[in-house]
Amino acid sequence: MAGLWMSALIALSFDLGLFAMYNMWTMGGVVLDVVVSSVMGAVVGGVVGWVLGTGKG
Repeated sequence: MAGLWMSALIALSFDLGLFAMYNMWTMGGVVLDVVVSSVMGAVVGGVVGWVLGTGKG
């Protein structure tokens, strides 16, 4: 869950910054990118937790 929250907050701050400065995204695109980045961060966090839990990391 930590990977999900961390990646969601990082993606949200990055995407909102781009949304505020440039006129190339819609709010729907920002939301979609945050959701996709959160899922990817959750998967990566799960793999890291699994590897560290095996004692091989």
